[in-house]
Amino acid sequence: MLNPQRRVGVLLLCTTFLAVQVLAQSSAPTPDADWQALKNWTGEKVVLVFEGENEMNGTINAATNRDVMVDQKRFLKEQIVRVYIRRKDPLGNGLLLGATIGFAAGFLVLYLPYHVFGNAGGTPDMAELGGATIGTAIGLAAGGLSDWARKSGKEILYQRP
Repeated sequence: MLNPQRRVGVLLLCTTFLAVQVLAQSSAPTPDADWQALKNWTGEKVVLVFEGENEMNGTINAATNRDVMVDQKRFLKEQIVRVYIRRKDPLGNGLLLGATIGFAAGFLVLYLPYHVFGNAGGTPDMAELGGATIGTAIGLAAGGLSDWARKSGKEILYQRP
């Protein structure tokens, strides 16, 4: 049975991981990104989607308020349903971020309360010492799974309303 301090620690650790996942998902791009932003993507490879879901891959040469030029072909804004880029998200950054956050959360939530609430002069038991290790393992798994699920997504640059 966990003592009250450890229960609070475990609850805070779980809440921290949940908050990190929610914040990571909420930072995803919105589908109604502005047409004007296409000017910032000159020289980048994009995918244009037309009526009937026909797609064309190409590089943006220029963009204006009314049209976009891709591979030296001009397309009117009204012709295009959606513009997106394909993103490859390396797995390593999610693993590293998850492990770092997990280590810090595990250390702060499970190890430090021992010294604040417990016998600071005594030897901490394995639950306190393992806090950082457990947090790192959980963070590594959460970060890896999050990145793996999003590793090859589409970032929508424009979508017709």
